Amino acid sequence: MRNIFIFNHVGIIGGSGISLLQIVEAIDKKEYIVTVVTVSSPKDLVEYLKSKNVCKVIELKTNVLSYYYSNGSRPFLLSPVSIKNIYKIISNKKEIESIINYNDIDIIMVNSMTMFYIGKIAKKYNIKTICWQRETFPNSIFSVRKLYMKYIMAKYFDVITFISNFDMRGFEKYNVKTMLIYDKIDISAFDKMRENKSEVKSLFSLNKEKKYILFLGGINKIKGTHVALKALSLISERNVVLIIVGYEKMYDVKTLSSCKGIKSKLRHIMHLDYEAYCLKYIKTHNLGDKVLFYPLVTDVEKYYNIADVLIFPSTEAHQSRPLYEAAIAKIPTVISNYPNTKEFILESTYEFIPKNELDLAEKIVMALSSKNDDFQKEYDLVKKNHDINSLKQDLKKLLDIANNNLMYRL
Repeated sequence: MRNIFIFNHVGIIGGSGISLLQIVEAIDKKEYIVTVVTVSSPKDLVEYLKSKNVCKVIELKTNVLSYYYSNGSRPFLLSPVSIKNIYKIISNKKEIESIINYNDIDIIMVNSMTMFYIGKIAKKYNIKTICWQRETFPNSIFSVRKLYMKYIMAKYFDVITFISNFDMRGFEKYNVKTMLIYDKIDISAFDKMRENKSEVKSLFSLNKEKKYILFLGGINKIKGTHVALKALSLISERNVVLIIVGYEKMYDVKTLSSCKGIKSKLRHIMHLDYEAYCLKYIKTHNLGDKVLFYPLVTDVEKYYNIADVLIFPSTEAHQSRPLYEAAIAKIPTVISNYPNTKEFILESTYEFIPKNELDLAEKIVMALSSKNDDFQKEYDLVKKNHDINSLKQDLKKLLDIANNNLMYRL
């Protein structure tokens, strides 16, 4: 039996968290013992992994960060955020190295390129390494950070795994093994949920006369919550409701007394509190009866089952998991128009100009009024490329490549 350690950078069960769970469950337990090393806060992912009992779990005392991406953002290299991230990386290297040194590890897999620096640590101990690149580099020729990260990734990882051809092409000039493994979906779960659509809607006590827009980004600037809210305020029809998943609303308006800690209070005073901004926008634009909030769950398919359209208004280039999920759920999607998502655009997809709430509002209306209810072509295409049942074979091939048992493919 060989030991795989998977390093993970977030505690929530978002897109990368769901992918991590799928990987852990799909790795052949007859060949490998799996250990996930992840941050201890928030506890969502840790508690879920422990409840599933499919792997060992080690909780990091320090956050795993990259000075390039932090919660999807790309702050200026010499900004306080970047400097703080660099300091934290230096601080937590000692903890990470002690874990690697203490344990008998055959393969280290990092679940995001934000942990690129772990590859260099692992190679000190002659361990096989795999990096999943789930993020998209900006299209900038002179980005020092991008070039540095790519150099480290190509030098210290035996295989880099991509979830899109667009991102994989960014490593064509580097001498490194690469593999394409698309994000996967449990299609049977979506099919089962769709069979009980009326049942699910009644569980949420929703008005059958209304149209529901699904947004899975919570309160997050990179994912475009403010763009979604502004677009909603421009839609004149009163029967349209926005469902925001990933945020549990505790108050109508966030006040200074609601802020915990000096840093949070200062951000509120300086009008830099994004959560406060979004909640205030809902109140001042009388959207209270047009916005519903629900928490993140592992069975996200139930939210698709109550929606009439999915929106994905990210303000930066983002990955496309919701596109596949919407196609399997057989509902249209409205998504920001970025180059990295082009290969996944389907006939039921409406693209809009990023950060343009008027264009988003127009495309939402178009999607809601569309007469097309035949999604079989999109369904079949997604099933071909993203079916969870293909992940075991993909991972076997990936691990064989890392172990030098197979030639690699570009």
